[in-house]
Amino acid sequence: MLRALRAVPVPLALVAMIGLAGVVLGRVYAGPLLTRLMLGAAVGSVLVSVAARRLPSWLVAPVSVTAMAGWTAWSLRLTATRAELPGGLVEVTADAAANGIPRLLTAMIPVEPTPDTVLVPLVAAWLAGLAAAEVALRAGRVLLGYLPPVLLYAAALYVVGPNADPAIGPTLAFVAVAVLGLAVPAGGAATAGGDPTSGLAPAVRAAVRARLAAASAAGLAVVVGLAALLGPALAGQVDGRPVDPRRYVEPPQVEALDESPLIRISGWALNPGQKLLDVRTDAPGAPAPTGAPAADSDSGTEPGAGGRPAPIRLAVLSDYDGVTWRVGATYRNAGRILPATAPAPDSTVRTVRQEITVAELSGRLLPAVATPREVTGARVAYDPTTGTLIRPEGLTPGLRYTVTSAVETPDFNLVSTADVPAGDEVARVLRVADGVPEPLRRLATQLAESNGAPFARASAVEQFLAEHYRLVADAPSGHAYPNLNFFLFGPRDAGGQRGTSEQFAAAFAVLGRLAGLPTRVVVGFRSTGDGPVRAGDAYAWPEVLFDGLGWVPFDPLPRPDEEPRPVEEDFRPTPDDPPPSEVPEPTVEPTAPPEPVAAPGGPT
Repeated sequence: MLRALRAVPVPLALVAMIGLAGVVLGRVYAGPLLTRLMLGAAVGSVLVSVAARRLPSWLVAPVSVTAMAGWTAWSLRLTATRAELPGGLVEVTADAAANGIPRLLTAMIPVEPTPDTVLVPLVAAWLAGLAAAEVALRAGRVLLGYLPPVLLYAAALYVVGPNADPAIGPTLAFVAVAVLGLAVPAGGAATAGGDPTSGLAPAVRAAVRARLAAASAAGLAVVVGLAALLGPALAGQVDGRPVDPRRYVEPPQVEALDESPLIRISGWALNPGQKLLDVRTDAPGAPAPTGAPAADSDSGTEPGAGGRPAPIRLAVLSDYDGVTWRVGATYRNAGRILPATAPAPDSTVRTVRQEITVAELSGRLLPAVATPREVTGARVAYDPTTGTLIRPEGLTPGLRYTVTSAVETPDFNLVSTADVPAGDEVARVLRVADGVPEPLRRLATQLAESNGAPFARASAVEQFLAEHYRLVADAPSGHAYPNLNFFLFGPRDAGGQRGTSEQFAAAFAVLGRLAGLPTRVVVGFRSTGDGPVRAGDAYAWPEVLFDGLGWVPFDPLPRPDEEPRPVEEDFRPTPDDPPPSEVPEPTVEPTAPPEPVAAPGGPT
């Protein structure tokens, strides 16, 4: 009985040390599932070694690896079911094995426990337990047996990096457990196969026990000495910022087709009957408050205005270099649950749940009502800054996924008096690229000088575009400065002053920034909430950021029953700047969908 009790502390210490590595790593995971699975791997690996202590040493590893395969398979099935991932166990396991490390290092924090984000930690925990138990219990080298758990713990700290608070508590517990395991000198030998001094003469037995005690004391002294030497240096690094290993792994990337989907508007406009999506909505959009800007029944830019369902967003474009509006996103592999952001103080939030089936939409951008909070049925990567989703493997006909979104509706009664933010936080959406044509700058100045409040300035730009320009389906693509200059000021008989929603949205966003408004462009689709979404439903709209209200959409498109008035009635270029007479080269949309991403592993 005493021998059995003396054999317990070292296995318990090994299990606890590996479990604490799971605690450290679990700080960047959503929920405690990963920590529990790693603790299960620690218990399983150490118990297999304890149970097989009388077997030949060469047989323990195959037995333990077989048990590891069973525990891993059960864990992968559990996490796949919880994350509602499609595919069988073999498919899920193969994908996790191929992409586990890059997806773990590019995953959005908090990381959802999915097969590809738990496989590597589980296998590492089991192998650490196997190696530690064999060295500490079978060979009786407890201090050397601590090396695998120490390496696992250090790896967990490195992976977490600066993405969680310092692990002071778990580290102190780790050291305490290690010291307690060393305090039982005969535990390892007893576990390995009985008392090593049995059958020896009393004098020899006493000498062996003395040597064992001396070895344990020496090991304990080494640990204490290292703690005394390294403690001050480690303590001095508590406030330091550790290196983030995620900086060394490239997140999923997209091609030009998805980086600037605004150029696709003209192509879709020429083929309006092409079926892109099928949509089924469980919770249609609720009516917006009265007073919403641009509440036109044909455009529907504002979510839920007039009782219409919210539009489906494809991408949010925040960056403009004078040539192309781009998403400019950093996509991070995401699980089923996406990180939530606090809604604007003066807005209401409602939940919309849609089941979307891809038909002929190509690329990697994944359509969803803003702002997505949960995605099932597809592996995704997500940019929380813009709220844009991608599927790095690319869209395929028949792909079906479900998106639950939190739709914000600003209080439009407050928008007329709301201010706009400024400073470094919004510099990205205020930036105006060099090379602005002088007529654009003067038009923006004229509209801003006549309207002081931010909402009045935005409404003036919106009204100017809606009253003076014609919406057509056959306008060439392009929203670079020359294209916008021709759209705004080119002769009507030469193709100027007409465009698709691409030019209307891009012109509003540029004029708005020139007038001091933080703007961006959104590409998406009108939707009835149920039924097909066709290419003719694609359009672009601008948004303006207001304090307390968030992003407010505007509709600069002309009303169908109104004839546009000549631009010259309200704005005349100076004689030094005659109107452009030549049509700029259109932007050509890529004709083939991009190849699958060769980036590290795709999403979780």
